[in-house]
Amino acid sequence: MLTRRSLFKTGALAAGAAGLNLDLLAGPIARTSSQWLELDRNENPWGPSPRVRKAIVERIERGNRYLDGDELNALRDRIALREAVTREHIVFGAGSSEILWMAAQEFLGQGRTLLQGTPTFELIGRLAERNGSKIVSVPVTEKQDDDLTALRKAQKTAPALLYLNWPNNPCGSMLPASDLKSFVSEAAQKGPVFVDEAYLEYADPTLSTSMNRVVREGGDVIVARTFSKIHGLAGMRIGYAVAQPEIARRLAGHRFSVINSLGLAAAMAALDDPEFVELSRSRNAESRKVICDAFDDAGISWIPSSTNFVWFREGDRDLAGAFREKGILIPSGRFRGGWNRVTVGTTDEARRFAEVLRAI
Repeated sequence: MLTRRSLFKTGALAAGAAGLNLDLLAGPIARTSSQWLELDRNENPWGPSPRVRKAIVERIERGNRYLDGDELNALRDRIALREAVTREHIVFGAGSSEILWMAAQEFLGQGRTLLQGTPTFELIGRLAERNGSKIVSVPVTEKQDDDLTALRKAQKTAPALLYLNWPNNPCGSMLPASDLKSFVSEAAQKGPVFVDEAYLEYADPTLSTSMNRVVREGGDVIVARTFSKIHGLAGMRIGYAVAQPEIARRLAGHRFSVINSLGLAAAMAALDDPEFVELSRSRNAESRKVICDAFDDAGISWIPSSTNFVWFREGDRDLAGAFREKGILIPSGRFRGGWNRVTVGTTDEARRFAEVLRAI
């Protein structure tokens, strides 16, 4: 019979029963189903944290029960406190991807326009195409930043939604918070603005004040956050948005997922674990430097990154194919203009990438 005691004896769960051995669970977590070194998914190889894994174990015996309103509101209140807003400003989704889907359902459709920079995270653009929206894409600057001047001009077309990705995925670039705040505050007076901050916690905390402050000032802004990236919960699918209460209520009307209890327990524990966030940010910076140094050695241009990936100039070379022959996966054929992106990974993984890059 499977009991809580017998469950604890398997794998990492044994550590939870024994009070959790932090040293045992401090290492990276491999994708056991793959023989590839996957540097194409922007995952945090160090998570979930030991504290989060313990919370998941403790909650799993009640996995047969749906979450009740009190549990959801407990997480909502914790996030509202963190974001300095009210409970009514918070809406959940299955990762920030569902938040994007909800926004596309609410604001876009036939006869409506999505305005965005390019390149950017592609999901909302694909959703907009699918529901018949027009898409106006403004190329990034030579520094691979969103071109705020060009976006201001493009907003004269009265888009139904303006989408910004900060820091930018796939470029890794990050506009100064003060510049973006001024732009978002101004743009929100003309129409709704969606700011996707999935990777914000990888950035220097002194330079990365969330755009939720524009929401607090009453701006027509939706700020999306996720537990998938630096918290290491990509497989748990927990995200949320901060928006004006009426907008949050309308977005929630489009949600089709049911927030799972293990994900909620994981998110609650992650909010209590700032040390893991700092550790992930520090380890990420170390690995990122290894990769950037290798690009310098190879004479390959790259963009300074505020994320867990690096945007580099591939040119006409098929580096993705060459890396694949060596067992390493990076994106293939996804991006335009001769640029590509590599996930940072652990320091050992970064060194392996650097070794192969120098060889090819």
